[in-house]
Amino acid sequence: MGPNCVGLINPSHALNASFGLEIGEPGAIAVISQSVALITAIQDIALSNRIGFSVLASIGNKACLDEIDFLENLKDDEKTRVIAAYLEDIQNGREFMQIAEKIAKVKPIAILKSGRTETGAKAASSHTGSLVGSDAAYNSAFQRSGIIRAESIENLFDVLMAFAYQPLPKGNRVGVVTALVS
Repeated sequence: MGPNCVGLINPSHALNASFGLEIGEPGAIAVISQSVALITAIQDIALSNRIGFSVLASIGNKACLDEIDFLENLKDDEKTRVIAAYLEDIQNGREFMQIAEKIAKVKPIAILKSGRTETGAKAASSHTGSLVGSDAAYNSAFQRSGIIRAESIENLFDVLMAFAYQPLPKGNRVGVVTALVS
């Protein structure tokens, strides 16, 4: 992990191998993040709303461990019901898609991917030196792999809360009720 990371927390094991983050409560959500600012914001929101995590992993520039290593580890983690990630880049797209496709069949994966706009791509590049890549290519890869693409941090939390605290629907008959607010 790192450089440019804050460390790792596993509340179920009372493991805090981080710089200054609170352990928080155990829960069913795993978070992998390249951004220290985002992972600390997620933890702040979670602490104030009593949302627990199975793992909080800040991976920064991914010197040795990357999102693929964490996905492989979380695949069989019984405490993790849903996996979230904030990613600026993916180095090995083919391997990432293969592991994500296997996991997404049994455990939801939601990703907030930076670089959707030119400004976002420049910010990611200045942050970790990531070359962001084509947003359309990421959309395609995520869709093919069964990954849910979050549009914002609020949307990411909505997805995580739904999958962590609600049972998965059984069968192929799901109804959606919504209201238009003007």
